[in-house]
Amino acid sequence: MKIEDTSLDCCTLIFYEYYVVSTLNEGTVLSSDLSLKITKVVLSFYGERPFIYITHRKNSYSVDPLIHIQVSTIKNLLGFCVVTENHFNMSNTDIERLFLKKPFKVFPTLIEAKNWSSLLYNNYLSELTNQ
Repeated sequence: MKIEDTSLDCCTLIFYEYYVVSTLNEGTVLSSDLSLKITKVVLSFYGERPFIYITHRKNSYSVDPLIHIQVSTIKNLLGFCVVTENHFNMSNTDIERLFLKKPFKVFPTLIEAKNWSSLLYNNYLSELTNQ
């Protein structure tokens, strides 16, 4: 169930209990500075609670794959996934995956990404209760 929408200059963020769906605007250049700006908004919502980041790539924009190095340092980020049907975007994710040290998946639909997020979150909760 959606909790909150936030619109930034570069994207829209839709917050759910344990995942956020980000849709970047057409033509955006996702640089380190812009990634930090988005990260601050996301972390202000989740605080220390665990979450999964879903990027819905329905618009054309460019990503500096090195941003995933700093994204990997977010302690409460459980995983990252990309939603795209574009074959060029899919091949770009192979490069991005090299820099992200968190679970990383690519899905053709948002429903599949949300299902994976639920599975990842539930596995995290199971591990907490088994410790």
